[in-house]
Amino acid sequence: MSKTLRLEGEANILLETLLNIISATTTDPLYHISEIVQNELDANASEINITFFRKSSKKGGIKKIVIGGNGFGFLESFEHYRKHIGDSIKKYSNEYIARTAKGLSRGQFCIGIQGFRAVCDELHIVNKTKKGISPKSSKEGKQIDDPDFDKMFKNRNLILKSDRLNVKIKEEGDFSDHRDGYGVTCTLINPMTIKSKNLVKYLAQNKRSELLANKKLKIVVKDGSFTETVKPIEFTGECLKFEQAHPKEKKSYKYRGFGKVEATLYFHEAKPGSKIRLDVKGEPIFNDITKLQEFDRPPWNTDFVEGIIEYPHLEKSPLRKGVKPDKIFWPAFLEIMDELSKKVEEKVKECEEKSNAKRDEKLMKKLEKVMGEVKRELDFQTWFNRSTDKPPELGPLDHIKVFPEVANIPAFTTRCVHVRAYDRENNPLRGCGTKLISTHPEHIVPQ
Repeated sequence: MSKTLRLEGEANILLETLLNIISATTTDPLYHISEIVQNELDANASEINITFFRKSSKKGGIKKIVIGGNGFGFLESFEHYRKHIGDSIKKYSNEYIARTAKGLSRGQFCIGIQGFRAVCDELHIVNKTKKGISPKSSKEGKQIDDPDFDKMFKNRNLILKSDRLNVKIKEEGDFSDHRDGYGVTCTLINPMTIKSKNLVKYLAQNKRSELLANKKLKIVVKDGSFTETVKPIEFTGECLKFEQAHPKEKKSYKYRGFGKVEATLYFHEAKPGSKIRLDVKGEPIFNDITKLQEFDRPPWNTDFVEGIIEYPHLEKSPLRKGVKPDKIFWPAFLEIMDELSKKVEEKVKECEEKSNAKRDEKLMKKLEKVMGEVKRELDFQTWFNRSTDKPPELGPLDHIKVFPEVANIPAFTTRCVHVRAYDRENNPLRGCGTKLISTHPEHIVPQ
């Protein structure tokens, strides 16, 4: 059985609104794939497989991407989805609310599925709901009215087209790629070019909280011979946790109720690519906080610190890829972060000093090694053949040059060897320069 239905009433308007929001934002296919994976997590999946199917046996274009999980299935019928496309039923269910309290579920804007339109031509959703599951409403939530829910206990296929408002619903038997058991399978037809390795890295960052909270959760990406399990990103370095309230909280009643910024930061030697993530209620909003111009400055944009900053009162934008600055909590957040930055700057400065000291130490050892090699090559006891000579006084050493390369020098000859050290501005340091080296026995300083 198959039928084509058109979106009804306000659902049509809501869909147009959602599509305008999506189209007004820079298309990020990894983000929209991540949203579909989140639907699997909302269905309580513990195993999720993401499989790339190519148009040829060789690394050709992508024919389709199949995302399947072993969750209990959607808690709404496709008929209900068609009529309430802007108001997901799942956020009123007991199961969803319980997971939301743990920071494991989303769904505030109901755009997870609709985002496929920015990624591919067509989306197929095959669903079979677990027996005994029902869309029970919470005491605070509104009453769920879905007379077609019982249809979801058998395989059903919802087909959405990117260029039409029509949807198709196929019953079991009308399609071949049905599920063997309960759960949800999403198939993206003719998707954009997406690199499977990049998807693994994106999910490792974006699903870090879920992977850490649920040790049994397993997300696997397959693309031909490439198979990799998504593991939460790991930070390195000295871990410090900060809880920063508003600097005027205790001085004025006006500043109470803003809560605290919680930061888990890792300090280490300079490491290119270090990023600080901004979360709102356990959900990554910015994988790099410097994407906000207010934080594209030290200490937030240095290579000495990475980690996660959490502030629950920020208002997320509809695509959850940013925040909407309000008149109360956004200014408070900036003031709290300014106070926190003082503590972070101190630690970053300490890391920078240690890093520079270690770097200078390595360069000094390199200079000593070069000078030692010159001595050995010349079979010479010391660099200096007059008692008035002194070793060079080195400042913030950066690099050394010795030229020309020292070769075996015949006895009873004299040769100039240049040794020069430079500071970080590439200025030569005093005390290093041309040295007149003699191999005449009378000029050699005895031991």
